[in-house]
This record gives sequence, structure tokens and C-alpha cells, in this order.
Amino acid sequence: MAYPDTTHLAFIGLGQMGRPMALNLCRKAEGATLTVMSASGRHHAEFTTLGARTATAVAELVGAQVAFLCLPDEAAVREVTLGTAGLEAVLAPGSLVIDTARSRPPPPSKSRPRSPGAASRSWMRRSPECKPGRSTAR
Repeated sequence: MAYPDTTHLAFIGLGQMGRPMALNLCRKAEGATLTVMSASGRHHAEFTTLGARTATAVAELVGAQVAFLCLPDEAAVREVTLGTAGLEAVLAPGSLVIDTARSRPPPPSKSRPRSPGAASRSWMRRSPECKPGRSTAR
């Protein structure tokens, strides 16, 4: 799939499920800039050889228009998304967050006002009815 040269994609979580998804995205997202991030950094060298950028902190994802999350639980999603150093603070206005796991989007941060563009961010998550090999199209 070809993207405009200005598209910045981010993929957070390169574990057993996330790594293959990010590799596929890396190979097929022609024209886009892809930045990957994982807690361990274990697979960063592999992605660098494929042309992706790597990040060690969410703050390095400034300006990403689409962020894919493949994190183990809601606590990890909350940690990555909320707070002054979270996605809520660094993503571009109008950006999209796609949570590929079954966790729910975290509620807006109550400890601080939302950033100006936060209201325009969209969340997508995998439906529990979506099973491999089963179409949900109607």
C-alpha cells in the first residue's frame, strides 16, 4: 500500500504478536515513515535494516499520524497513551490510534486538561467477535 511521503506511522509493542504485524507494515507501507518502539529494544536492529526508525520513548513519536499498539494489557496501554510523555501529548491532531490487542482505550486523563488536538484523535480496537479466518462483513 502506498502512502504519501509525509505519512508518519508508529508501531509500539514488538512482542510475539506485534513483531510480525510491524514487519508486514514495514514491508508494505511504501512511502511512509515507520518508527517502531518496544520496551526491550530487542528487535530494533532488525527494523533498522529494513529502513524503519526506532524509538526508546514515546516522546520520540512526535507528529505520528497513525499509531499502532500491540501491548499486553490495559495498564501498558494507559502508560503509553496518557500523561505528559504519552501519545496523547505527542500525536498530531487528527491522528488515529489502532489498538490491535483486546484492551480498551484508556479514559481521558483526569489529572490534567487534554491537549488541544486530543479531542480529534480516534481510537480503533479489535472487536472480540473478530476471530482469525472469520469475516465480520455483513
